[in-house]
Amino acid sequence: MNDIDAPPPTETDQAATASSTGSISQRAPILQLPEEVLVLIIDALKQHAKTCLARTCKYLRKQVEPRLYRHLCDSRDPPKHLYWDHVGLFDTLMARPDLIKHVHSYEGPFTPPEWMTKDQAQFLKRRLVTTKLRQESSPENSLTLAESIELSTTVFAQATNIRDVHFAHICSPSETGLWEPVSRTLFDKRLERLVLDWIGQPIPLAALLRTQSELKALEIASNATEWQDLEEAHIPKLERLKCTAAQAASLVPGRPVTDLELIKGDDERVLGEDLFQQLALSARPIITLTITLPDLATHGIFQRTLQNISQYLPRVEDLTIRVNGYISGNVVSHIVSCDTIPDILTINCHYHNYLQLLQEIHPFKHLVRLDLQETWLFEPMIPDNTVSSNGRRRFPDSEDWAVLTSKAKELCPTLVELKFRIMSRPGCWEYILY
Repeated sequence: MNDIDAPPPTETDQAATASSTGSISQRAPILQLPEEVLVLIIDALKQHAKTCLARTCKYLRKQVEPRLYRHLCDSRDPPKHLYWDHVGLFDTLMARPDLIKHVHSYEGPFTPPEWMTKDQAQFLKRRLVTTKLRQESSPENSLTLAESIELSTTVFAQATNIRDVHFAHICSPSETGLWEPVSRTLFDKRLERLVLDWIGQPIPLAALLRTQSELKALEIASNATEWQDLEEAHIPKLERLKCTAAQAASLVPGRPVTDLELIKGDDERVLGEDLFQQLALSARPIITLTITLPDLATHGIFQRTLQNISQYLPRVEDLTIRVNGYISGNVVSHIVSCDTIPDILTINCHYHNYLQLLQEIHPFKHLVRLDLQETWLFEPMIPDNTVSSNGRRRFPDSEDWAVLTSKAKELCPTLVELKFRIMSRPGCWEYILY
């Protein structure tokens, strides 16, 4: 009997065939998707959703796990802490070292946090023993610094594919010996982004940076030292940089930095013309610039800063300045005495020059976005509406900012957006007129 003459299969035969072969038609719809489509769906899920999906079946667990551990972010602030706890993460990676190779980015402390419970500390101590890193754990109820370092270096040493590292709270005063193991775990990594936060002790960062030829983004706290040992040939692909002004003066020249953020320093003199002359030596024009002015800086610093930016960094398109003071929108220069200042501003405002924003924005030829933070207008921009109903001088409001924005766009045709973020305490004596 040939196939054409064969009788149709019975229901019993169909059930037996489906049971033996695991017919796809009986599987969940998501499992019938092509693998490349399933991967796109998994990548679009949030971390908590990936965790839930991985618990449904072995097949999805196999697909999800490499992506679940690809980007690890640790924070005690919600909602990030809901995804996983730091102690649980270290325990999982110690028990499953095959997962470490999938880690591409990490944000969190280098060692397990000090705020763990005694039970959590004892749990990690036992993990050190079971993984044969130690013969026995220390008798203390909490992890010792040596034990924490041993855990961390074991994990990060195996993260051969990691490209993005953000170590928070690296060195506290009680952990002066922590930087050496931190740098040792990173020496052989091909990082593209490195962020070092909360450095309590001076560290020789140049030795590590000399090994990072692929680094494109660098964010460092203060106290990094030995910049003189770093040559232009090192970190040749650096594009984004966040650091102090003094550090930027050493790192920017000769490198293709296009995005620069200068964190606040105590000495305003470093924001002088010499700094911007060094920044102008970037291998590519700086397009995005963020500057934080020192608190209680001398009058005129904002005006001089704008002048230096327009002269030495003329290609800036996106400019953010944290002012920490009042500004003026007038074109004509003024000298202000306490007799002409509103009552709310009289304290600590003795004869201060203040910034004429419109006068300084005119030289910019490429500026697209200007963001002024922690600031407020000194006087109203509407001349015939400067006195309030009670006869006192009117305090500027959003309408005055709208007028200022309109005039700024007229003087700077490339300007598309002018944003402002008001001072947290407008009128407080701590703010000075710039």
